[in-house]
Amino acid sequence: TVQDLESRKEKQTPQQQEHQKYMVPLQASAQEKNGL
Repeated sequence: TVQDLESRKEKQTPQQQEHQKYMVPLQASAQEKNGL
């Protein structure tokens, strides 16, 4: 559920959060390439 995901985010370490910041843009760009 959404609440479950929110609780997981709170438990994540700053290192994991930083990792996600970099991963999201990479995934978005990959999806754009596949769309083309």
